[in-house]
Amino acid sequence: MRKTTFLGIFLLLFGISNANFLFFNSDGNKKTLKVGVASNSSSEILKFIKNNFKDEEFEIEILEYSDFIQPNIDLLEGVIDVNYSQNKDFLNSYNTEHNTNIVSYGDIYFEKMGIYSKKYKSIKEFKNIVIAIPNIESDRVRALKLLESTGLIKLNGEYQIVGNPRNITFLEISPKYLVRVMEQADAIIANGNEILQRGGDPWKNVLYLEEYDKKYINVLAGKYKSKKRKQIKRLYELLKSSEVKSIIAKKYKGIII
Repeated sequence: MRKTTFLGIFLLLFGISNANFLFFNSDGNKKTLKVGVASNSSSEILKFIKNNFKDEEFEIEILEYSDFIQPNIDLLEGVIDVNYSQNKDFLNSYNTEHNTNIVSYGDIYFEKMGIYSKKYKSIKEFKNIVIAIPNIESDRVRALKLLESTGLIKLNGEYQIVGNPRNITFLEISPKYLVRVMEQADAIIANGNEILQRGGDPWKNVLYLEEYDKKYINVLAGKYKSKKRKQIKRLYELLKSSEVKSIIAKKYKGIII
């Protein structure tokens, strides 16, 4: 009778301590979830979560990147646990190109891409002009598709320009420099969030915005084997929480939805 009681207590205590071990290090401190980001908005949203949900059973460590490739490399090498730095299309393209199997843990939000210009008031005025577009393949195609939706160019099935009646010249540059060249180029095609993050008004010089497209929804991504980790599941829940949605609506003014 006593042995049975002792065994039951032992198993109960072991179960509790084992459950705690999932969230705490051996020294009793919270476990750290390392999250890679490649934009100011992602970083700001994670900082909001970190500062306003302090009772969670894990800590968030934010690692900021200046490009979209390195977060996936570091994810696969175990430098970070998860990344919050890319949309579905970019993730699929990366997996195809590098023969990897990074998976999406869930959709977060959609960042609108638009046509911006300080020299023109309407896309109807576009003729013999230079437009700067992203040089990352998935974003380049997205920019060209956006321009095609205006009727200014025509693409074939391989997203090559087969019709350009306005004689538009395209300058392909890194997405992080697009906002900087808006003074020199006649127009740019960029993520509206980039305009906002560089101190501009994403509604001031916008001539055309793309429609919602689930293909370009930003995702929380990581290794397949980590998809059931409780910390990652909880982070996703926090990213989709009403508090975060409210912050996005107030701060990003419809550019992020």
